[in-house]
Amino acid sequence: MRKFIILIYCVLLTSCAIKARVLPDGPFLKDAKVSQPYEDVIIVGWAISNSVNVKIYPADSGLSWAPSDYEGPVLPVTAKDYGRIRIFGTPKETGDIRVTIAGAVHGTMLQSGSEFKKTYTVKVGS
Repeated sequence: MRKFIILIYCVLLTSCAIKARVLPDGPFLKDAKVSQPYEDVIIVGWAISNSVNVKIYPADSGLSWAPSDYEGPVLPVTAKDYGRIRIFGTPKETGDIRVTIAGAVHGTMLQSGSEFKKTYTVKVGS
């Protein structure tokens, strides 16, 4: 009986593990067209704001990133949602643009937070 209780305790403890899930799941964001406005969103649940780092290559691609605004009332009003990263801009040339997002998520009392890193590709056509 004691082994059974220990087994249940271990299962419950490990089921509380915090793993960062970055959406969309695949390696691609929406396709873009040269000289046309582009916008897509990358979602990371419970991201720690000062840990999020986004790099876009090539740097002069015409795309930028910014955290989203919160959808509900939040104080202070200037707070940003680093769990929803906006990729936006107007692509300048055809080809592939790489977007790499990395950072960390909050943990719980039972499990420490975890880090994440994911690279997406934006295909730019004419």
